[in-house]
Amino acid sequence: MVTISTSQYVFSHGREPRGWGMWVFEIDGERFCHAGKYSDAKKSAVAMARVRNATTVTVMP
Repeated sequence: MVTISTSQYVFSHGREPRGWGMWVFEIDGERFCHAGKYSDAKKSAVAMARVRNATTVTVMP
């Protein structure tokens, strides 16, 4: 199971991530970028985390 951490994003922006944009995630200390809707970006980040056997994905501010 992969956990999504949004705490850094919420601290910086004051709200949960949503909408369209350039989304940056941190997976095992490496950055992963995805342009598009947050929901699509999150799915891609979770898939990448599974490939890397990571348990946590952090949404970066």
